[in-house]
Amino acid sequence: MMNDPAHAKLRTHAGEIFTGKNLQRRFGRQKDFTMQFNRKTSIGMGLALMAAFMNSFIAILSKQLSSANLNPSSIAFYRASIVFCIMLLVAYGVNVTRAGGRPEKPAAMASIGSVKVFAIAALFGLFGLFYFETSAYKYEMASNVVFVMMASAAISSLLLESSLKMERITGKKILALGASILGLLIVFDLAHLRNMNGVMLAMAAGTSYGLFSVYLRKQGVKASMHFMRNMFFFGAIYLAIPATIDGFSAVKPAHVPAILALAIVPSLLGTLCTMKSLEYLSASRVQTIELTEPIFVAIMAYLMIAETPGPTQMMGYAFILAGVFCMNSPDRTANT
Repeated sequence: MMNDPAHAKLRTHAGEIFTGKNLQRRFGRQKDFTMQFNRKTSIGMGLALMAAFMNSFIAILSKQLSSANLNPSSIAFYRASIVFCIMLLVAYGVNVTRAGGRPEKPAAMASIGSVKVFAIAALFGLFGLFYFETSAYKYEMASNVVFVMMASAAISSLLLESSLKMERITGKKILALGASILGLLIVFDLAHLRNMNGVMLAMAAGTSYGLFSVYLRKQGVKASMHFMRNMFFFGAIYLAIPATIDGFSAVKPAHVPAILALAIVPSLLGTLCTMKSLEYLSASRVQTIELTEPIFVAIMAYLMIAETPGPTQMMGYAFILAGVFCMNSPDRTANT
């Protein structure tokens, strides 16, 4: 009976479970997962933090241009059109370099499916974000606009990803998002909301940004010069409509530095970093990381004008960072 082949096979299998080789194989898989997670998450977090840093310039530059009597629709249009022109020049320079001094023939026209992706991404990520955000600064304090917009983006991206079954809502994610939003509440003074128009516009901008992030993730879009150029082309067309209705604001030489900085730093580089981070992390994780934007504002204020945050603000920053790290801690059952 003891020499029965079935019993021998069972004993062999039971022995393998507790052998050093089997345990090493199991722990090896766990180690490989952890290393892959750390590498992938670190790259995504780094890119999202860079996007948050660059986006921290938006409020200051937009307020500066608005105070110079440039209307919001014109500011938003100039942002998109300048980036599109920059991308055209970069593409031309790359083509000339590759062709040995003469530009290559234009590439074949994009497919209808590609055009649809460009158009929808531009609708959410450029028209919805740029126009509503810039308009919100006209009615409400910059800090309040930033809070409402960022919270709306993080919440909308998490809910939409869950509804599309791209990401599972877990207690950890709710706790992480709640901690980050609580940190924002502590940092910003929302007791002095001045105008509900500004709040609603900021919510529209944030929700549009969240939709943009989820859409790019869902489509598997890779950040590339080709995609950026076409997306900003459609964005400039969309934003030209309200700018034409409101009337284009005249640009004076004194406005040029701020407009160029607004176009290059947050609009071009910030958007690029956000798109690249979505190749490594889910949209809800990227949006939660970008809630660190006020921390970068505080750092710049300290370095440039020696403005030191108080204990209450420091506590708020701690909550934001705790939420970010909690959202991006290893979770084998969730999608990254």
